[in-house]
Amino acid sequence: MKGVLEFSDIDVVYGRSRVLHEVSVDVGAGEWLGIVGPNGAGKSTLLRTIAGAVSYSGSVLVDGQAIDDRSLKERAKLIAYVSQRPLYPRGMAVFDYVLLGRTPYLGPLAAETQDDIARVWEALDALHLVDFADRDVATLSGGETQRASLARVLAQRAPIAVLDEATASLDVAAQHEVLELIDRLRTDLGITVVSAIHDLTAAAQFCGRVALINEGGVVAVGRPEEVLTERLLGEVFEPSIRVIDVDGSTVIVSLRTEETVREY
Repeated sequence: MKGVLEFSDIDVVYGRSRVLHEVSVDVGAGEWLGIVGPNGAGKSTLLRTIAGAVSYSGSVLVDGQAIDDRSLKERAKLIAYVSQRPLYPRGMAVFDYVLLGRTPYLGPLAAETQDDIARVWEALDALHLVDFADRDVATLSGGETQRASLARVLAQRAPIAVLDEATASLDVAAQHEVLELIDRLRTDLGITVVSAIHDLTAAAQFCGRVALINEGGVVAVGRPEEVLTERLLGEVFEPSIRVIDVDGSTVIVSLRTEETVREY
């Protein structure tokens, strides 16, 4: 399992709008790269490009080979993608939902093997979902559904996980739990993680490197302390952002100012 990801000079155009332009970023095997930026910056489009869900110009390489040169099944064995709003089909058991991660490995008759079943149970156990195996996936809480999505990623056994806002709509405790689970899977299994993260503090605390994008282009890439600075964040978001240290951890906040009050 390697999982080295390179995308170079990526351009994506929707109609007359150029959504991404000349985006180039490398991600090392086992690294966690966080994609941050304001709404509409192109974060989700970039992740969908990696997953092969949109047309683009440029190149996306996995372990030195163009992803476009691989079949859909081969691509799915390399990249596990979780969208910002995954579909959780009503009436589908959690076990069967996680089993979807084994689809790239199914034979011509589309029948799962004992190895596929074992992989699913291993994933359920790792994400503490064994007791939920028979539950309707559509009835789970927000944190539980995110764990189910991660279990599907784990069952897929792809070296690269592409996650679009994995903690969206979760409360603070559930968000922290999911981020810790992602980091544990990354360190235990060597999975490369590329994720869009709305919470800048979470990006600072969990990601090994961060790519800040705005208006479809890369503003900066590097370690969190190099990219998530008051100067850069003030240029992209707003000048009232402050980066502070709390007991050795970076916390990023937006302060209310007289200017923002007058705007409303």
